[in-house]
Amino acid sequence: MDYAAINTQQANSGGRRWRSGFFRRFPWAGFLCIVGALLGVVASIAILKASDGVPISDWKYSPTVYLSISYTITNILLAVALSHGVTISWWRKALDTGTELGDLHRYWNFGTSPAAAFTSGKKFNSIAFACLLVAITPANGPLLQRSSSVAVQVASKPVIMQIKAAPFIQSPTGYLSGRGLAVSLISTEFAPTVQSFYDGHSVSANYSGCPGDGICTGWLQGAGLAVNCSSYSAPYNITPAIPFNASTDPAVEGSDIFTTGFLWSAQGPGNFTLNTQYKDTSSLAPFPECSGMLTVQNCTLNAATVQYPVIIDGNQSIITLDPSSSIIDDIVNDIADYPMVDMPGPTSLGGYAFALNNRFEGVSHMRFVGAVGFELLSTGATGPQFANMDDVHDYEVGMCNIKFSDPVQNLLAQARELMFRTSLAFGNSSNVQTVSGTAARTTNVYRSHYDFLAAAVALTLVSVLVVLATFNGFWSLGRSVSMSPIEIVKAFNAPLLAAEDSNAEAKELVKSAGGRPVRYRLVPNAVGMDEDKAGSYVGVTNVERTEMHLEIVDARASY
Repeated sequence: MDYAAINTQQANSGGRRWRSGFFRRFPWAGFLCIVGALLGVVASIAILKASDGVPISDWKYSPTVYLSISYTITNILLAVALSHGVTISWWRKALDTGTELGDLHRYWNFGTSPAAAFTSGKKFNSIAFACLLVAITPANGPLLQRSSSVAVQVASKPVIMQIKAAPFIQSPTGYLSGRGLAVSLISTEFAPTVQSFYDGHSVSANYSGCPGDGICTGWLQGAGLAVNCSSYSAPYNITPAIPFNASTDPAVEGSDIFTTGFLWSAQGPGNFTLNTQYKDTSSLAPFPECSGMLTVQNCTLNAATVQYPVIIDGNQSIITLDPSSSIIDDIVNDIADYPMVDMPGPTSLGGYAFALNNRFEGVSHMRFVGAVGFELLSTGATGPQFANMDDVHDYEVGMCNIKFSDPVQNLLAQARELMFRTSLAFGNSSNVQTVSGTAARTTNVYRSHYDFLAAAVALTLVSVLVVLATFNGFWSLGRSVSMSPIEIVKAFNAPLLAAEDSNAEAKELVKSAGGRPVRYRLVPNAVGMDEDKAGSYVGVTNVERTEMHLEIVDARASY
């Protein structure tokens, strides 16, 4: 099309010129909507970045509220930008050669109706694609809602604690009596500690300094134990003779197949031993065979000053040993030296050993008793606690298949626990220690899930690019355009606006011709009618001779 000739003609006739150009026809309104949609995406990213790992108390409203605002504005601006793009594409299509009226209808229809775009079939085009993509873009809402959640976070910081713990035991834990200097009583000072240990009560952490909302960890120096263990095997045989004679068969005497005990002597008051022996395998041989090897373990426990890995609950003000540690994790600083005791009276460690042995001494004895097979007799609770009956299927002759789990680690843990409690119980103002530790504070925080964010951003950016593509060719337009029906009517050269400037914008058309009264109605076909009846319905008897269109209403155009 020769726009130069048209511009010359329009200038000579006083009309507006067709003036195209990139900057002159730049679609600022649509472009600003695109920029606003992109800023909404940036805002969503910033919200999730700013809230990730931040305590929920720091935000008056949850990040999902701000995300909802950002993606709602983004989607609205994207839809508005699409309307501008559809307008530009419609007029660009109208300028192309080979354009049909149906093309113009489809550009408008597909650009304004997702349903029409979805059912476009073979007529599917870029405008239909853009409309469908913008229609599904609000799916970024659920994705962004899922991108922020509440999680529990543990934050750590250094902390200084003050804890009372005796580095070694000086106060009496029990009393010796008799010629053999045996422990006969637990001291009054030590009795509450023993009872609390037996009952499994928590230990108070006075002067801890751990924050009330924190869990603190550190190393506490206190009275402890240095451990050295050895083991070997010993045989047992309680197989009865056939025929069985109860009066002479040694099987009647039987064998201790499980024993545990803590032994302490006044001759060596700074140490004691843990002795165990146990049958850890089944006797799978057929009856009456009942023999094998026992595992024997002896551990020497020396009183020492050690460093314990401890955990303090600041909220409940209680202290415990780190449950993931064992006695071998304690750091031994010094071995305590206790003088030999040769007279009845108080003892520093005798009552402690007595309390352990009183609780954990146990014997399980097996013997053959004739017609009812093997008999197992137990004293103390330790043997039954570690017994394993998995291979016992006959409770008479099959009892020889009983076996026991290794009790040593459990018993060493019990000895460690009681010594730890004793150190804390006997701590006083002269034993206050400064412990450098770490306080772990559990906080509810917002956690951002960037995979959902990436999906939402990708969907939105693709929509932005596709909508931006509908702006293509805007620079070829010679004036601002819209989908105003007045502007469309003028573009189709309707007689209704024949006198108006052909290159006028919609707002100019409204200004110059907007006051004309119009009506969409039945208008008679004037062919064959009397001149004085033209424009009216007088004498019109055949509906087929009428048509519907917009017409300027005048004095004669009435029913």
